[in-house]
Amino acid sequence: MLNNKINRRKLINNLATGFIIGSLFTASSLVAAEDTDNSHRERLLERFDRNDNGSLGPRERQQASDLRERLDRNDDGRIGARERRTARRIRANRN
Repeated sequence: MLNNKINRRKLINNLATGFIIGSLFTASSLVAAEDTDNSHRERLLERFDRNDNGSLGPRERQQASDLRERLDRNDDGRIGARERRTARRIRANRN
């Protein structure tokens, strides 16, 4: 009977430790994701905000959308690694 209590206590301690560690990793990844979202927003504004008002108007959003459609060669709705390489090559040749 004493063995059961000890095993149960060890199990509870292990579960609690796992929960705490998991919570810490989740919280740190959420903070990292938030930083990434802000930097992504800043890059979009820097590139497409022509009138420097801090937000994208309809025309600026349309320009960003047009660029994504042009770069998305396989029509999967996102710009993959190969498409980014192609875009970099085109941009380098343009300059």
